[in-house]
Amino acid sequence: MATATAKIPDLGLFLGVLQALLKQEILPEERLDPVLADIETSDAEPDDNEAERVAAAVARLHELPLTAEMLARIESVGFDGGNDIYMLIEEVLDIDSGGEEDYYQLQSLVGIDALTSLTSLNLNGHGYREAALDLSPLQGHPKLASIYLTGKCTNAKALETLPALNTLTARATDLDDPTVLERLAARGVEINNS
Repeated sequence: MATATAKIPDLGLFLGVLQALLKQEILPEERLDPVLADIETSDAEPDDNEAERVAAAVARLHELPLTAEMLARIESVGFDGGNDIYMLIEEVLDIDSGGEEDYYQLQSLVGIDALTSLTSLNLNGHGYREAALDLSPLQGHPKLASIYLTGKCTNAKALETLPALNTLTARATDLDDPTVLERLAARGVEINNS
């Protein structure tokens, strides 16, 4: 039985998940072709607002059914403007932002618990945002070993519940509780300033 993509409600995180599925060859790019073709032939005109066109395209991709088994196989999620998923979207929309626009931003980590094999999360790309990122969805993740955080974050204490964490890149000034870094370092976690 397929698990709906609503398990990853944030569109920015969803795009990172799609990228990971493509990179690990869990999801063949051909599965995206019908959706991308549908986007390419949509009613949106090239002179329409670029951000709105991208949002509509991402919303269509978000309807793609992903199974719990697929999500559970993802080992690494990272955000880079050059990621294939951004380039595929921009190619069909005939735009060229280089994948660096704000409309790709990750705003929430809700649903990340479905990525049970995740060992690496790198937000150095689309992790910058105006609102603080709530880290509580990371609570107790069993395998997450390496995290790269960017921007303001709340519920930093969730980082202390990660049994496999061994490397964290974050700035103390970005965390709602900067003393978390001291406690993690005391237990042997390598702390890097971003």
